[in-house]
Amino acid sequence: MKNEILGHLIGGCVYKVYLAIFPPYGEHDFQDIDMRLGLAMQEQPERIVQIGTDLRDIWTPTVEICAPPDTVFQGEQLECRMKQWMNREIDSNFHLEYYDMSERHEFRSIAGCEVMDYRLLMIEGNQSPFGVRLYFPNDYILSFPNVDGNTIETSKFNPNCCLRRFAPLGNVVEASM
Repeated sequence: MKNEILGHLIGGCVYKVYLAIFPPYGEHDFQDIDMRLGLAMQEQPERIVQIGTDLRDIWTPTVEICAPPDTVFQGEQLECRMKQWMNREIDSNFHLEYYDMSERHEFRSIAGCEVMDYRLLMIEGNQSPFGVRLYFPNDYILSFPNVDGNTIETSKFNPNCCLRRFAPLGNVVEASM
């Protein structure tokens, strides 16, 4: 994972918030959908910082710089399209779909706001991080593994307390780097 990329986010202002989602074809539960976070910062809106989970081990956080997506769905289309994928009503073009969530009420306390800090999520006694928490003045974003890859949580989006799934492994702790 590239801590220096996360470090450069601190003090920067979020221009756009994207969710990059692999189509949940036939999935049954929204919280199992593989979704990654994409942030475009006001200082460099021509690049996206994408945060997710390494699909090779479904544990290690990944942070990479990407070009803005060519095709972007509006955030209002998210639930409808996810239901269509889950019900197998769409069955072609299996590639990441990007959703601009910047205008959705669940992300209004993030879009246009400063990244205050970040922490890595770990199991107490284990130095291998499994997730990332970004802090904003009035909200947070969690990125951590789920059954199919990665999930995203804020105080208003997908706040299912899914970190409890890690309780059998030990106490979840946050570490600054």
